[in-house]
Amino acid sequence: MLNQEQMGFRALADPTRRDILQMLAERDMTIIEVAENFQMTCAAAKKHLLILNEGGLINVRSDGRTKVNTLDVDGMKKVFSWFDYFDTFWDYLTDPNKLAIWFHKPKSPLVVGDYAMCGTDSSDKLMRGTALLSEPHSRLEYTFTITPMGDAVSTVRWALDEVPGGTKLTLKHEGLPAGEAAFGLTLALDKGWDDYLARMRADAHAD
Repeated sequence: MLNQEQMGFRALADPTRRDILQMLAERDMTIIEVAENFQMTCAAAKKHLLILNEGGLINVRSDGRTKVNTLDVDGMKKVFSWFDYFDTFWDYLTDPNKLAIWFHKPKSPLVVGDYAMCGTDSSDKLMRGTALLSEPHSRLEYTFTITPMGDAVSTVRWALDEVPGGTKLTLKHEGLPAGEAAFGLTLALDKGWDDYLARMRADAHAD
């Protein structure tokens, strides 16, 4: 069952509901007024408003026999504070200023396309590949190659999910060379990712 913050995210995922919120930020509206402004049926408008209400983004008050929909400012602030929270973790994966914790500061954010990360004390490429998927605050996927891997290409997948009390950050590194000869490489990469996450935790809690 979704909690209210999750229902708020669900409500904001629909562009029509985002437009309704913009209008409610300017003035309170009845179901009929919403329906007329968006050229939809009252039933459709009522469904959108119900989802916004369940997400804690609007309130409904009675004006005689008429139901009036109003923006819930506190509810909006609460949901957008979660976006700020996700922003923090997303920045560690893509923002040049945060990536500089581990690498020489990149010239641009990590987005879909080819990338290369160099050492902090040299111009030597530590890792390279192609970013395949970038869904801000949610999913990041890129191919990953380092010199000891030769021509082998692996895939790194990051996922950010809301959980009670915070954010769950999941890392999957797949497609690595297999066999006894690659065992040392796997151990080294495992140690490297442990250090990567440790630096992230230390920086995130520095304040």
